[in-house]
Amino acid sequence: MQEKKKTVDAEERLDEIRGFYTHCIVAVIFNIGIFVMNLLMFPFWWFYWITLLWVSVLVFHWVQVFGMDLILGKAWEEKKLKELKK
Repeated sequence: MQEKKKTVDAEERLDEIRGFYTHCIVAVIFNIGIFVMNLLMFPFWWFYWITLLWVSVLVFHWVQVFGMDLILGKAWEEKKLKELKK
């Protein structure tokens, strides 16, 4: 039973990581596309606003997938659990 839960947790974690990397790939492709479109069709630069917005969203996605373990990870969880059991 415990092994099955570990497997399910690992698969969910893998899906989160895969989703983040997919988001990165889509962002790069899309931003290259809007850069080329901006270069060919418009006399002024506007693509960087969309790129800046997308990078901001990617940062939030990274924090959701990887960053929370740095702040509220297993070590914090175990420490807090011991503290609350006292």
